[in-house]
Amino acid sequence: MKIAPAAPFSPALLTEVNPSPAPALEGFGDLLSQSVKEVQQLQKDADRQVAANAAEGTGDLHEVMLAMEKAGLALKLLVQCRNKLVAAYEELNRITV
Repeated sequence: MKIAPAAPFSPALLTEVNPSPAPALEGFGDLLSQSVKEVQQLQKDADRQVAANAAEGTGDLHEVMLAMEKAGLALKLLVQCRNKLVAAYEELNRITV
């Protein structure tokens, strides 16, 4: 078995893989807003799949269950992040200066 040498590194390869970088978020509020929108979208997709499967029998039950679990886990994660933020805010309010 013959192993060929690695090709030399070229910075042009990096631009070929990712030609347009994603727009940077402005701050924490934008990140939080985007996360909430993503969770809402997952919930809507799961609801749509459930309705389609119940009404028309279309779609795979396995895919419907995966979409529901994904939406549920995303919501639980968002709630836990909110709980941590509230706890941190309360902790900062308890600090005396």
